[in-house]
Amino acid sequence: MKLPVFKAIGASFAYFMSHGLDLLKALWLPTLLFNAAIIYALPKYMGPMLAIMELGPTPNPQQAAALMGPALQWIGVILLAAFVFQPMSYVGAMRHVLRGQSLRAPFYLGFGADELRVAAAFILMMIMFTLVYVVGALSFVALTAALGALAIGAAAPVVLVLGGVFSAVMVWLALRLSLSLAATVAEKKIGLPYSWRAGKGNSAALLLYFLFWIAVMVPAAALYMMLVMPNYFGDVQALVAAGDDLAKAHEVQVRMTREQVEGLAPGSPGFPLRAATIYVYNLFMNALWTVPPAIAYRYLAADKAQAR
Repeated sequence: MKLPVFKAIGASFAYFMSHGLDLLKALWLPTLLFNAAIIYALPKYMGPMLAIMELGPTPNPQQAAALMGPALQWIGVILLAAFVFQPMSYVGAMRHVLRGQSLRAPFYLGFGADELRVAAAFILMMIMFTLVYVVGALSFVALTAALGALAIGAAAPVVLVLGGVFSAVMVWLALRLSLSLAATVAEKKIGLPYSWRAGKGNSAALLLYFLFWIAVMVPAAALYMMLVMPNYFGDVQALVAAGDDLAKAHEVQVRMTREQVEGLAPGSPGFPLRAATIYVYNLFMNALWTVPPAIAYRYLAADKAQAR
């Protein structure tokens, strides 16, 4: 049986409508703490990055390394906040969807075995994707070079086909593992093999399912960018217009980075609105990346159980 895409979409919306308060209780505090850490640490990381960019398109390596040093600790803060609070958001939301466990408190704040398993599953996925990407990219470069040496005129179409195949394999792998975090919470084990089995024969259905939710995210992301970085779309147009002019493109990139650094400074005009927008947007994104995968896993795991 294939994933009933439209039925799963309807079930997700029904969950949002009927259990919105449960979802909010699970998400609001971990998301708030994660955003506070990011808003505090990100300008301290991006400030040195801006200073490096202001050295020019080809900065002196020694100067860049000296400027980058102070930013490293803030990278650590950002990664630590992601390691702690993002699994907490996933677990807090998915425990109700997948296990029917309601929160008694008005918030969720815990880090235990569930969160460790979710963090481990995410790290394993990143390692797997990185290895597959590196091996695939190196193979692609080697094949491209070999084809170019053998038949320069005929290489381009073959290279395009190989590039398309490589991209399709990466998408297929992502779809087969797309339910890993939901499976981790549901099964109380690292969820990669469970997602792999549940997704067998459902790659096309999962693709359609997640494309729908991405379409829901797009207008929210556009509104987010308009509120947090009002000049973003104009800067993107300027970057596209720069074309092959590297100096002009670098100038636009420096301006975009400066706008981000200045916009996140607590005393900057509009900072409260930006901070609130970032928080609400991340609440929305966390909801969309927890409930729909959990609903999809419920359907597919039940189907696989019946098949056994």
